[in-house]
Amino acid sequence: TSLAEARGARVLWGRCWEAGGAPAYWPWVQTLRAYIRDGNEGRIREQLQPVAGDIAQMLPELNELFSGLPPPPSLDPEGARFRLFDSTASLLRDAGKAQPIVLVLDDLHAADKPSLLLLQFLARSLREARLLVVSIYRDTETRPDDALTEAVAEVRREPVTRAVRLSGLGVAEVARVIELTASTSSTDELAAAIRRETEGNPLFVGELVRLLASEGRLAEAASETGALSIPQGVREVIGHRLRHLSSDCKSLLSVASVLGREFRLDALERLSESPPERILEQLDEAERAGI
Repeated sequence: TSLAEARGARVLWGRCWEAGGAPAYWPWVQTLRAYIRDGNEGRIREQLQPVAGDIAQMLPELNELFSGLPPPPSLDPEGARFRLFDSTASLLRDAGKAQPIVLVLDDLHAADKPSLLLLQFLARSLREARLLVVSIYRDTETRPDDALTEAVAEVRREPVTRAVRLSGLGVAEVARVIELTASTSSTDELAAAIRRETEGNPLFVGELVRLLASEGRLAEAASETGALSIPQGVREVIGHRLRHLSSDCKSLLSVASVLGREFRLDALERLSESPPERILEQLDEAERAGI
């Protein structure tokens, strides 16, 4: 986003609320509020004037910005939603004409269905717009039958979309995280050890570096990764990832973790005292969940 801003683009962030209870369209509400609050007042009034009545369904505060704003026409729910989507797309296209817009929707795996439908609608309107929408989600949080999976499939059909699958950080990038997080230089050995221990997961790298730095063990960590403790933040993330699995599957993974990152099926069978068919069923469950 800093690169986009340096090139003259306006960056707007919308984050989905994972704990539940957020109103409909919450990530879109955040981005539009930021645009209206921090933009040129005269230009924004001009852009909003023809669409404010519809967008006020999502942003009620527009009734204060535009006194005497007429209510949107009485329509069936589907018609009202279409007008809202069309007006939002129109506003963002007009905004991009004045200044390129980068709109970031974070934690989209926690988005409500109306927000995902608006994203699908907007994706069909981007061909001529100076607007880049970056949608970020954890694919381990999706299921084949949920709304996000359907929305992603629909959005990816549009010619303007690109899918970028993120992988773990490399050794050089881990070294940079160490320098930024711990305010100290990193050796190749330390960065390689942290990379090996975390497989480059950015959250795990940051949490482990912070823990080691707070304990004063960062300098010696390169030679003792086998004894590194797991930071609480990482434990919480792992617990969150495992919450959808059955108790039998989680028990099997606990047993498998004793064997290490790689193990033979016969060893797991002896240790768990379970038949191989049952073990394969539970491992399939874990694999489907991205574990």
